[in-house]
Amino acid sequence: MKKSAITVMIIFFTVLKSFSQNTYTFEKFNISFETTEELEFSIIGSENIGSFDNINVAVDIEAIPIEEESLEFVNDLKIGAMQIARDYGLSNIQDGGRLKKIDKGYYVVGSDVEGNSEYPVYVIAAIDNDTGLAYEISIDCYNLGEPESVKIIDSFHFVVN
Repeated sequence: MKKSAITVMIIFFTVLKSFSQNTYTFEKFNISFETTEELEFSIIGSENIGSFDNINVAVDIEAIPIEEESLEFVNDLKIGAMQIARDYGLSNIQDGGRLKKIDKGYYVVGSDVEGNSEYPVYVIAAIDNDTGLAYEISIDCYNLGEPESVKIIDSFHFVVN
């Protein structure tokens, strides 16, 4: 094969890989999302927090029984997401809107700083009445652009068993 044909094939497969979606499911809590990023899973701190991450992005999912969540969170998910963002110390918090695939889901976006780098953090508040769980989700976008970040947010859904 000629060098130019090999180069074209390498470019083709690189582009194809950049468009392939990976599905990540936190099975214990019946929630899933998709991204083109390849992420590693780990449990953080307690059995109720799962983290999917790499050098570009960290998606942390905490599931709490609804009755243990604050009334403000349960009654108004926008207020819940805003409060979580403030608790994380985020600045420039802005309304994101409702989730596309979770009826009782809302998100906001703020900024965080690590060293000299500022990066966006998306915070999701969601409730699944079928499982009795409230979700507090953060997506730290260290090196991930807004289009891919929004794709992750838009892909969140509950897994039906």
